[in-house]
Amino acid sequence: ISHSSQNEAIDHLNIEKSKIINIKSAVDDIFKPQILPNYKKSKLLYKYNIKDKFIFYVPGGFDYRKNFKTLIEAYSILPDNIKNEYQLLIGSKVTQQQKEHIHKLAKESALVKSQVILSGYIPDSDLIHLYSQASLFVFPSLHEGFGLPLLEAMSCKTAVIGSNTSSIPEVIQNKDQLFNPNNPQEIADLIQQILSK
Repeated sequence: ISHSSQNEAIDHLNIEKSKIINIKSAVDDIFKPQILPNYKKSKLLYKYNIKDKFIFYVPGGFDYRKNFKTLIEAYSILPDNIKNEYQLLIGSKVTQQQKEHIHKLAKESALVKSQVILSGYIPDSDLIHLYSQASLFVFPSLHEGFGLPLLEAMSCKTAVIGSNTSSIPEVIQNKDQLFNPNNPQEIADLIQQILSK
């Protein structure tokens, strides 16, 4: 589903390149920009405890490579005026243990509970609207076979930034929107740069 995955199969499984076809990936046609009337927007934001503006991350899971710790560290070092204006919304199904882990990371970074929101599972009907409402979609994953949430966000015309690793640069296709996922300051700087435009 990406040149990155193709190269991994060649490098690590010793499969001949001629035997591998990169089929790429795509998103459902439902992922396109949505403008909600004010009353529906207010209802949506209230449902997910969002005050107004937010930075969005849909990890597609909760394993180590999703890089929550570095993202939360990056968010925590943003200037106070940005943290006060933009909440960080992490949208994915979570267990109680995973929720506690994320809240612990946020607390260790001196963030208050209302700054980092864990939404739980988001149905596609809401997800499309949240992509469309987000001020920025950030994707700090350490490794992806493709990175479908990125393409979903881009299809909704949301500003995106992401890691400079694995398949993510293939999806974003703009080096100015990429960061080192192991460097919280670099992530924070790029978030600030995009939100200041």
